[in-house]
Amino acid sequence: MKQIKTFEDACKALGLAIPEGLPEMLKPQYEAIIPARYIAQMKLEIITAALNGGWEYRPEPDVWCYWPWFEFFTKNEMDDMGPEKEKERNVVPFLPGQANGFSGLAFSLSYYAWSNASSFYGARLAYKTAALAEHSGKQFAELWRDYLFG
Repeated sequence: MKQIKTFEDACKALGLAIPEGLPEMLKPQYEAIIPARYIAQMKLEIITAALNGGWEYRPEPDVWCYWPWFEFFTKNEMDDMGPEKEKERNVVPFLPGQANGFSGLAFSLSYYAWSNASSFYGARLAYKTAALAEHSGKQFAELWRDYLFG
């Protein structure tokens, strides 16, 4: 898990060669042709496969899987938070025009407070342990932002 900190690390872990020209194709100027959410999903599926080390979720009784859990912040909440707290919480701001204005996204944990979770994204992005989901949510927060809102 600690060795996979980039998309390229995930490709190497799976023995995938990054096709020549792919990094250029994935640059922002191509978003008109390929939306950011599709690029992010492709990358997250490869990252998830590498982090899970071959494990794939199959819906069976008593089989658990995990997804990153995110917390959303309004512009006012981010202004009140300040840069030090943003860095501590690993907040990834949205750019103007994304999700209708300024806001932020951060991986979040909820151990002692009431919370509700629903999963509407696929099993291809499910993790075999909570620790892997946490690592993905923190290490790849910008990709998750693009996947969820891109």
